[in-house]
Amino acid sequence: MLIDDPNMKRCRFCGKDENEVTFNKKAHVIPHFIGNRTLKSQYECDICNEIIFGPLENNFAHFMKLFHVFSHVSKGGKVPIYKIQKENKSRIEVGSEWTDIHYYNDEGLDFSINKNNKTLTITGKRTYVPLNVYKIVIKMALAIMPKEEMFHFQETLKWLRGEKKMLSNLNLSIRIYESLSDFNGLCVLYKRKLNSINNVPCYLFGLSYNNLFIQTYIPLCDEDINLKGTITMHYIPSHHDLEGFGYLDVYNDMSSTEKISSEDVLMTFAYKDLVLNDSIIKI
Repeated sequence: MLIDDPNMKRCRFCGKDENEVTFNKKAHVIPHFIGNRTLKSQYECDICNEIIFGPLENNFAHFMKLFHVFSHVSKGGKVPIYKIQKENKSRIEVGSEWTDIHYYNDEGLDFSINKNNKTLTITGKRTYVPLNVYKIVIKMALAIMPKEEMFHFQETLKWLRGEKKMLSNLNLSIRIYESLSDFNGLCVLYKRKLNSINNVPCYLFGLSYNNLFIQTYIPLCDEDINLKGTITMHYIPSHHDLEGFGYLDVYNDMSSTEKISSEDVLMTFAYKDLVLNDSIIKI
């Protein structure tokens, strides 16, 4: 349990204390649906938790949904079934031995097989607001920020609450490694060296779980006021890099406030064994 002040609960996102707002909900520092069962905080009020950040977290879940099913990201010990619409029969189910893809025409979930290269490409759909996805990642970063560093992020907090103008070039890096492992969640902050002369941001945030690694920098930090031009965001290494696994890097500009509906999202796999049975593919 992360605590700012043992004597008075105060929300670090809106600044209100327990005399003004309630703190009854369990505030997960990293979302529960990606495997976090233990890391929570006492400094996120119920209003911020449910009303401000709840909808943003839903955007993140939809944005990552197809990645999560093939990365075996479990909720309550079971990988959720992937569907584009609740009423659809087309779905992806992860079992103990096979991953089953149930395919029906005109439901958005599609696939193609290259038998020569032994690859399978799955095409799904996702609906999200890019900025909302980005903001929930920044919220995670600020949720693990040491209390004594929070004064650097007053403008970031205003932007996070929608009280500040829009920003551009909000880049999010998502690495998908070829290895597959159980949840081994790690959230990290890297701070720029005091004597650095490179055009790098003061803080980088990384989130590692299963075979995924999400990385960005924290915008509007007052230590970055003198940065000019293109910001360099060096990659944070993960344990998958140490083990020599390759990865696909999905790089996204998440600045837009426009809702993106039914966007195609593709994943391609090399397969060893594949079985087609009517409308079911087993890989």
